[in-house]
Amino acid sequence: MTAWISKELAGNEKPLKAHTLASSLAQRKGSYNEAIEHVGRCMGIVGKDSPEWVEYALRKVNLQIMAYLKTGDKVYFKSATDLLAEMLQVQPNNGSLMNNLAYLLTDNDQQLETALEYARKAHQADPGNANYLDTYAYAQCKNGQYEQAEQSLIRSIQIYDVSGQSIPWDLYEHFGMAKEGLGKSAQAIEMYQKALAASDGIPEQGKQRLQAAIERLQQTE
Repeated sequence: MTAWISKELAGNEKPLKAHTLASSLAQRKGSYNEAIEHVGRCMGIVGKDSPEWVEYALRKVNLQIMAYLKTGDKVYFKSATDLLAEMLQVQPNNGSLMNNLAYLLTDNDQQLETALEYARKAHQADPGNANYLDTYAYAQCKNGQYEQAEQSLIRSIQIYDVSGQSIPWDLYEHFGMAKEGLGKSAQAIEMYQKALAASDGIPEQGKQRLQAAIERLQQTE
């Protein structure tokens, strides 16, 4: 495989498949800079006018976020958010892109008013999307709009219930944040506990954050 990739990269004027495979192999090895470089070449080959450009751009964003989570280097985070904003210039009505950018900014306490606006637009584009509504509520929390966030989360849970889908653990965490912001400590603790019980797939960092929130609130009761 690597021999074929090297041959294609050396002899093909537009080795799209080779760069795609090389990016995947580099990602598996955890070589994110190399993976990002190859997928960037793919974007250059297909060009912005191609529908494939957004697909490769989204892949590049995901790789940049992986690199950011691994290294903590904010250069990767800025590159990811800048690219998402560029993607929205190409597809300004893409609710998924708006939601992703809103969540990324909110989760990292960056450009919170901008994040709120993107989340609002994504929600308005698809009011029945519980995930978008959760992101909107999260951004409302981070902007101090706790009452609005509480109502958004109530509606989001209703949508999940009607659809029969499991409620994500971080929605309960956002609900806890809204309750805590409103001074409803007992209800906030309940929501944080629900978040811990909602899934076995919670990242360790998330568990620690939830447990710390519960302990903090219990000490103030």
